[in-house]
Amino acid sequence: MPPAGSRQQQTDRRRREILDAALATINQVGESGTFIQEVCRRAGVSVGTLYHHFGSKDLLVATLHYSVLNAYQSGAGPILAADPPAERGIRDTVAYHAGWLTSHPSEATFLLQQPFAGYRSDRVPSDLVDENELFLQTVRGWLERQMDSNGLRRLPFEVVVALLIGPIHHWARTELFRTRRDPERTSARRRDQAIAHLADGIWLALGPATPVQAVPAADQTS
Repeated sequence: MPPAGSRQQQTDRRRREILDAALATINQVGESGTFIQEVCRRAGVSVGTLYHHFGSKDLLVATLHYSVLNAYQSGAGPILAADPPAERGIRDTVAYHAGWLTSHPSEATFLLQQPFAGYRSDRVPSDLVDENELFLQTVRGWLERQMDSNGLRRLPFEVVVALLIGPIHHWARTELFRTRRDPERTSARRRDQAIAHLADGIWLALGPATPVQAVPAADQTS
């Protein structure tokens, strides 16, 4: 009988193979009526084995979502955990998110197409959910400290997330589509310029509010 550690490694490897097959299947053919069969074919497992590791299609997709999401966020958390000043933190965060999404096209395509897939099951392994919650706590803590010190304007958390992540995700969708259509036109310089423009705009949206300067009366009538 193989040692317990070896059995766990085999289980982890098999689960990873199934998740990888599910990612490829969703991105390439979607969730058709033969989704489970196609995942099994790609992973080289039986339907019974798949359901042994993941009790339902919804649990499989939800687990995939949290696994990919946590991998995505694993490099973003340390940026803010280091407690950088407001502008530096925003710009580094923008650069990280944009860079990760465009350098992980398969994972990014899944996350951007199914942003709420993690809610499809309440049986996702607790360690995956806890990892995501720890990341959110890191983000909330940094934002609160910056708002308290007037480094950032005080806005509701969900508004900050929309202003920070929304533009990046919109740009990433366009960039991934453009790259698939015409990879020859994709250049690091153009991408870097776009990310810099994104950072400028997001910082203007989230940075300390500055009073709007009144237009001189003489100019108002001209």
